[in-house]
Amino acid sequence: TPPDGEDQLVYSVTTVLKMINKPALPQWYADAVAARVTANPDGLFTRTEAEGFNWLRFAGSSVLKDLGEVGDRIHKYAESDLDWTVEVPDIIDERDAQLREQWHALRAAHEIEPLYLEMTAWSHKHGYAGTLDGIGYIDGKLTLWDIKSSRSTWAEHFEQLSALGNCD
Repeated sequence: TPPDGEDQLVYSVTTVLKMINKPALPQWYADAVAARVTANPDGLFTRTEAEGFNWLRFAGSSVLKDLGEVGDRIHKYAESDLDWTVEVPDIIDERDAQLREQWHALRAAHEIEPLYLEMTAWSHKHGYAGTLDGIGYIDGKLTLWDIKSSRSTWAEHFEQLSALGNCD
């Protein structure tokens, strides 16, 4: 329910951003399928045609699920580092360890003073809501932040922060 107590159906910022055309996505998906077959050719050739089709068809979905779980873990780790009441998640793989190292490098280089963590923000005017990772001070400047686990920065990352920054 929005802060004013009124029931209002709103769009999620991330749902809206999923509607944006991503021209690199088909190639990424094709690469995910090729990587799956290259890493495990028996996974394809020991299946029936229908099973092999589905195994390949959902290769990208499997990768996205795994990447989402990595993102969830670094979010939870950063939150636990800034708020001692949050349980520290286990390190599952090398990617987790790399992201934690990057988080510690960021913390060593900047003074981070959170005011709010994992907070839902609404825009009554525009009819959307989203969850931001934090609002607080970074090196003395009031900052809204969203932790990303991707290896690149994408336009939609900035669009997401802009949308959340324009909430009520």
